[in-house]
Amino acid sequence: MKKTSTYQAVSCTMHSELELSIMQGKHLQLQFTRNGEILSLAIKPLDIISRKGQGEFLLAVDASDQPLEIRLDTIGNFHVL
Repeated sequence: MKKTSTYQAVSCTMHSELELSIMQGKHLQLQFTRNGEILSLAIKPLDIISRKGQGEFLLAVDASDQPLEIRLDTIGNFHVL
């Protein structure tokens, strides 16, 4: 199993904005890092979950309805579409 870096908590503002987007059913343009690569995707956020010892994750689907799990501390920025 690949060891991941230590989770860094995100700001309360960012967390709240993501939760509000989920509750309102908003789509987001999200920029995040995965395997050292910066990705930018249009997504529909569905939920935020915590995994003990791993951090918090945004559950979402992309434009093709493919499921995504994005660790919150890998998100650089986002905006509502």
